[in-house]
Amino acid sequence: MFRSFAEKVMAYAIKCGYVPKDESEEYIYGLDLIMSVIFSDISMLIIGIIMHMIPEVIIFILLYKCIRKYGGGFHCETAITCYICSCIMCVCVLLAMKYFPYNFIIYIAATIILLALLFIMSPIEAINKPLDDIEFKVFGRRARFVILAVLAIFGAVCALGLSDIVKAMTISIADVTLFAIMGKVKLLYYKKKNYQNEGDAV
Repeated sequence: MFRSFAEKVMAYAIKCGYVPKDESEEYIYGLDLIMSVIFSDISMLIIGIIMHMIPEVIIFILLYKCIRKYGGGFHCETAITCYICSCIMCVCVLLAMKYFPYNFIIYIAATIILLALLFIMSPIEAINKPLDDIEFKVFGRRARFVILAVLAIFGAVCALGLSDIVKAMTISIADVTLFAIMGKVKLLYYKKKNYQNEGDAV
């Protein structure tokens, strides 16, 4: 999404001798990715400010990023599509937090079930970046550690009776789980399609 700007920055950095020319592509990709993430996060924070739900949007961003980092899930095809979907998703999640009815027992049960699903499914590979056996094990362990840590934090929040945070966490976890399931379905469909194409080729 910021590739053109990243290319200009790297051209200047190469000219000044800060970056080797043969490594410029890696730096451009990294800078583009970092700027896209920062821009997306700032946009979601602005949405939270507009909707007067700053604590809720912070909880959502933290949970979404922490679990998704190692757990994986659905990915959009382009950066701009990802940005638009992230903003729409943020608005929908905040609206759910604001208007969904609150039931302490149901939210606890739902969170336990959702985290259990994430625990079982993680990690979910990206189609364009499959994991090798070692990466699959490492990411799986880290994802499950994060999920257990989230469960412990959720338990502490429930014990303290912080209903607003309980609601925000549950709905955020539900969103992460939804995208994890979508990512899993997309991955299985892709593998099935490839398998059928290989069969037809034979």
